[in-house]
Amino acid sequence: MIYGLNGSGKTTLSRFFGDLKTGNAKGFQNLRYKVTLENSISINEGKSFPINIQVFNSDYVESNIGSCEGELSPIYILGEDNKTLVAEIENDEKQLAELERILTETKNKIRDRNKEKDK
Repeated sequence: MIYGLNGSGKTTLSRFFGDLKTGNAKGFQNLRYKVTLENSISINEGKSFPINIQVFNSDYVESNIGSCEGELSPIYILGEDNKTLVAEIENDEKQLAELERILTETKNKIRDRNKEKDK
C-alpha cells in the first residue's frame, strides 16, 4: 500500500507498476530501470515482469467502478458465503427507504403545523 499527500506521485508510481506487466512504461518513454528479484534475476525496461502485479489506483476505479461523483456502477458479490450479506444489504436498503419516507412525512407534518401556528 502506498499513501501520501496529494500531488506526491502516488498515481504516477502506481501507473509505472501497472506498466511493468508489459515492460513498456507508456508515460515514461525515456525511463530506464532495473528491478532485481530475490533470485538475482534482473528485469529491465522492455521486458515483461514475471510477477503478477495488481494496481488499484484512481485509473482502476474510474475504469471498473466509475466516477466517484453521482451514481456508481454496482459491485457484485459472488460466493455462497456472501449470499447472506447480500440479503442483509437488501434488507437494510428497504429499511432505509422506509425510514426516509417516515422522515419526509414527519418533516411535512412539522411544516404544516408551523403554518397553522403562524395563522
